[in-house]
Amino acid sequence: MTGKSKYENQHGIFNPDDQRLKITIIGVGSSGSFIALTLAKMGFRNITIIDFDKVELHNIPNQFYRMKDIGKYKVDALQDIIKQFTDIDVGTKIELIDDGSKLDLSIDRIYIIAVDTIECRKDVYNQLKDSPLKVIDGGLGGEEFHTQVLEMDNKEHQERYEKYLKAEHKQAPCGFQNVIYTILNESSEICNIVKRIDKKESIPSQIRRDMRSYRILSAK
Repeated sequence: MTGKSKYENQHGIFNPDDQRLKITIIGVGSSGSFIALTLAKMGFRNITIIDFDKVELHNIPNQFYRMKDIGKYKVDALQDIIKQFTDIDVGTKIELIDDGSKLDLSIDRIYIIAVDTIECRKDVYNQLKDSPLKVIDGGLGGEEFHTQVLEMDNKEHQERYEKYLKAEHKQAPCGFQNVIYTILNESSEICNIVKRIDKKESIPSQIRRDMRSYRILSAK
């Protein structure tokens, strides 16, 4: 392999040398931790991960953390894991995003929302609304996931997302909230969308899939 790129087997799909956009992932729990690692595995750089939480025992089955990471801040543990797996350095911020936070509105940035509360989603949305940015929101529940792609200055997208934020979201009972294979499927889907946005390829506005029935419930 001397003289060859370690990414040569995927160059026709994505060449890291051609990356245009910077990526910020808000929330590195279940899907966020796998999204960050997968993007780095693909060769994406200029990744920033934001979270305020620490790794706990119940995170181990469905998040990309190790037993030895328990008690560490998630962003610090994930930064170390990604460096070990890919030799790529990611930026980190230990922060709870709220209405007092200041997010980068540079036009060359894409945001991935991978938080687990509607309130945090609202705070991120209110800061990014009307900006010329694209946002990917990943929602999980049991064996179903719902991924949305938003142009933040698109009124139709704003109306759709605001309706989603106002809807009643019932939390599944303990033991049915999420499972690793649903998380991995959604994470892979989001990484595909990031690649497509970076390469200016066509993208869906939303995808909903039920893993239990193997059905794509909607794709637009």
